[in-house]
Amino acid sequence: MDWIRSMFGSSVTPLHVDTWQPKLKAGGINILPIMSTMLKMMPNSTRNNMLLKNLAPSADTVPDWYDQFKENPYNTVEVVKDKIWRVEYKMVDENAFNKEGKAFVEMLGIDFMKEECCQRAIKGAQSLGSKHAEQVLKDIETYKNEQKIIAEKGKTDETVRAHGPNPVNMIVVKLNSGDIMLYSPIQVRDEFGFA
Repeated sequence: MDWIRSMFGSSVTPLHVDTWQPKLKAGGINILPIMSTMLKMMPNSTRNNMLLKNLAPSADTVPDWYDQFKENPYNTVEVVKDKIWRVEYKMVDENAFNKEGKAFVEMLGIDFMKEECCQRAIKGAQSLGSKHAEQVLKDIETYKNEQKIIAEKGKTDETVRAHGPNPVNMIVVKLNSGDIMLYSPIQVRDEFGFA
């Protein structure tokens, strides 16, 4: 947790449990603490500007299930009658098919092609019982087989479908005033009557 304190200051309370620390290696050295220190040294206005520019929308859009397969990317579930709905929007998981995405999952420590990550997942599942541990082993095997196919064939309709979508959920709430509140808005397509 030292890297969090170095980024946001010593007032940040560390978690009460030991967790795996993200790593971003360059030349075999973890540079994430250095980057955190540099961010902390910047004036707030400069840091906020830089971070917001990285979050700004770009012309590059991630394809959704309609773009890839001409299938409806939406699944709407009414959570509370006439009040709250959850709209699942299926996007193509581009991170599964590019170097940047693979580097990101490795930095977060969730690259299941690495034995260290697999062992952490198995250990966590074992704490819930043997049934969960067995399922994690099956999931890791499935993931590794999928990654081999992606390495061989690249991004195709077959590999995109096998990998599955990256679902994003939008929550729609009808307020007492009659107005609508959207949490995590998604792309609205004319093809399915949402617009």
